[in-house]
Amino acid sequence: MKKKKLIVCIIVVFLLTFQCHPLYAEGENVNPYEKMKADAYAKPIDTNGIKDWPQAPAIYADAGIVMDMDTGEVLFGKAIEEKHYPASITKLLTVLLTLENASLTDEVEFTQDSVSFLQYEDAHIGMRPGEIIGMEDALYAVLLASANEVSHAVAETVGKQYFGGDYNRFIEKMNEKSRELGCVNSHWVNSYGLHDEEHYTCAYDMAKIASKVYSYEEFRQIMKKSEYKIGVTNLVKEERVFQQVHKMLNPYSEYYDETCTGGKTGYTEEAMNTLVTMAEKDGKRLVAVVLHDYGKEIYNDTKKMLAYGFDNFKKVPIEEVENEEAIQEFVKKDATLLLPSNLDFSKLQKEIVLTDTGIRTGQIVYKYEGHEVGRFDVSLTEKGYQSLTKGKKPSQTKPSKENPSSREENKKIATELVFIGLMVVVLILVVVKIILFMKRRKRRKRR
Repeated sequence: MKKKKLIVCIIVVFLLTFQCHPLYAEGENVNPYEKMKADAYAKPIDTNGIKDWPQAPAIYADAGIVMDMDTGEVLFGKAIEEKHYPASITKLLTVLLTLENASLTDEVEFTQDSVSFLQYEDAHIGMRPGEIIGMEDALYAVLLASANEVSHAVAETVGKQYFGGDYNRFIEKMNEKSRELGCVNSHWVNSYGLHDEEHYTCAYDMAKIASKVYSYEEFRQIMKKSEYKIGVTNLVKEERVFQQVHKMLNPYSEYYDETCTGGKTGYTEEAMNTLVTMAEKDGKRLVAVVLHDYGKEIYNDTKKMLAYGFDNFKKVPIEEVENEEAIQEFVKKDATLLLPSNLDFSKLQKEIVLTDTGIRTGQIVYKYEGHEVGRFDVSLTEKGYQSLTKGKKPSQTKPSKENPSSREENKKIATELVFIGLMVVVLILVVVKIILFMKRRKRRKRR
């Protein structure tokens, strides 16, 4: 019995030691936070691996992306499919659904459910059950003050008035909207972003969501305000005043950037710092997303990423350079691609696919080294249409958008399995050595 207890104690001590002191040189004094930060900074920028692509700077965020909001092209990508917790940048999807379905003149009434979940340190503006404000005021509170109770009340209101359900129906619609936008690694369980293991997203998905919400003039108008005031309500006779918390949008902040035109901050202990930033310059409209970042590095990283996008890419008017005979015209006038400054249009690969949006309709898809740089709706000439169909009626299917897959998640799972396997092998070896030691000791006692 004593021998068994000894074996168990040795195994426990070994495993605890193995977990608490990973791969550091003996005597090395390492700050775990700084080590994690350095490891994140060392992670490669995936787009730097594309042949002749502009080389982007390293960032501290675990994941980051710069996307052209007009074409969906990824200019900068670091672990863009990797699963992360979003924190309050979740509210961009809440606002998107609201702008798509509701009216700014709607009334938002606060229920007990919309305030009772709040914890002491959660962002809020002190709304009370039974209080009523206008939807426009509510969206200012959601985007500028990141008010969690207001985001919940907005979701309740829209879920009831426009989706024929309640708050939970709104959450279902959030997930439906994600899929509709082509998101690849997101799942939403609340409208505000407080931590939940099942509430997650990735940089690519947030860039898609941000690009869509930015298309709404109402959103862009809200983002122009650095301060907003909600007047007296049916229950509170004092004004509520709050400021824009995104420092790159606040003209009084050291991080202010005049090219920035929208965005949202986020933070929880599990998500760390998250940030979405929209910016415009020289006719280019970009969105930058950083996930799992470190304090004020979110702004330093974002500034570098946006500068990279603005400085290393050029706008190419498609109709001026495309001479494909199968195309009669581009549906979107003045359509442009955003290409690396040193990349000639002739080096792109292109493919025309049929769509079911009308008679002789299709899309032309442009790629460089397998990396999609843009796609545009087109109408086809009769000859081009016949060439694509070979005289047969095309199947009524839309072209599948080539979204990023979950390769990073699979790699992570494989790494974890290898690690577990190695631990099992080490554990077996330790147990075997202990048993052999005990047997030798027993034989010596017999002698």
